[in-house]
Amino acid sequence: MQQHAPNPASEPLSVAQQRLWILEQLHPGSAIHNLALGLRWSLRIEPAVIEAAWRAVLQRHEVLRTQFHTVDASLVRVVTSTTRVPLKIVSLRNLRQPEHAAGLSSLVEQEIETRFDLAEAPLLRCTLFELPETEQALVVVAIV
Repeated sequence: MQQHAPNPASEPLSVAQQRLWILEQLHPGSAIHNLALGLRWSLRIEPAVIEAAWRAVLQRHEVLRTQFHTVDASLVRVVTSTTRVPLKIVSLRNLRQPEHAAGLSSLVEQEIETRFDLAEAPLLRCTLFELPETEQALVVVAIV
């Protein structure tokens, strides 16, 4: 994953970001604040097209490029210039219908339950599941 140097200007956390950070300290490793979106379609979309779309989302929404740090005993946020969302690709093409449905469900649950590190941007991840024939499913997880 290509990461650019963080923006040297840091700002205090917003009230919502402070709440998120405090809850992470109280429940470390919890994925309770993860929000997922799942999409499924019956045509093949090239992974590069999906990555480009999410790169545009990151450019537009700096909150997804924000890292949380402690500087001189104060909590600050640093907005990075990173606009790359690593697209994880999982192939389930060789599985039969009942197997790929169960496998997809299990893998989606794992993605949702994986926590984010608030000190690392982006606070968004995407997984593309390649299903039999031309079907694909995309799961996007962000922290809120």
